[in-house]
Amino acid sequence: MKNVFLSFSLLFAIATVQAQKIGSTVQIETKDNNRIKGKVIEKTETALTIETASTGNITIERNKIKDIEEINLVDAGKFAYENQHASRNFMTPTAFGVRKGEGYYKNTMLVLNSVNYGLTDHFSIGASSDIIGLLTGNHVPFVMSFNTKLSTPLGNNAAIAGGFSVASVGASGERVSAGILYSVVTFGDKNKSLTLGGGYPIAFQQTNNQSNPLLFTISGQYRLSDNFSLLTENWFASAVSAGAGGGVGSLGGRYMRKGFAFDFAVMFAGGTAFGQTVVAAIPIPFVSVTIPFKS
Repeated sequence: MKNVFLSFSLLFAIATVQAQKIGSTVQIETKDNNRIKGKVIEKTETALTIETASTGNITIERNKIKDIEEINLVDAGKFAYENQHASRNFMTPTAFGVRKGEGYYKNTMLVLNSVNYGLTDHFSIGASSDIIGLLTGNHVPFVMSFNTKLSTPLGNNAAIAGGFSVASVGASGERVSAGILYSVVTFGDKNKSLTLGGGYPIAFQQTNNQSNPLLFTISGQYRLSDNFSLLTENWFASAVSAGAGGGVGSLGGRYMRKGFAFDFAVMFAGGTAFGQTVVAAIPIPFVSVTIPFKS
């Protein structure tokens, strides 16, 4: 059994080394827990040679490699590894894309399950459903949704993205569906960024004289260390013809390791309708767990 395990480990190490392209920038984690960043300049069946900024060329034997991750040194900066969760805020997307062949599973408030996956470096799709609906077979009200995102960088310090999201809420035969077209712009890098965006509902069911609300968002992330970032995400809605509007603000953080992230926040809601202003006095808790993956 031990020999079988060692054989699989050896095959995995060979496959990992061979997967790296000449010229790609990688971070190598060795079995003695050292991390080395650099550009791949040569690879063989037994070793990988990378060019580093501080110590020149380094050749590492494949059997000493624990993990290899392709990174962007501009994004990684002073941190030990790249931010794997920069494509999203608490609930809404940033303009950074999900890379081809990569994705993540996310569970929100122990109920809502989401999966997003990058079909290309610039286009990703996702779907969500709450666990109650999955277990009851559509016999009680539940949520399911589908979304897309098309993104592209604007130089080294900005990106733009757009897409649509469609959601359906309710039980079988009594479902309400809604959709939204959105666009966001993110300024900064994957460790500190500001996202501005807006959306227009395209499938709300309407009554007479009811207008679709315009939706706006402003969000930000600031990475303080390898494992922690501060986040704020805020949404605003305005139905001008109805004289009503409102919003939700949030402040919290993200604890992250390679292959895992835990988000937590408090949210406050408020709005105006019929000349009255209402603000939620009790903070609304928010938690989610995200696990990235690669195909």
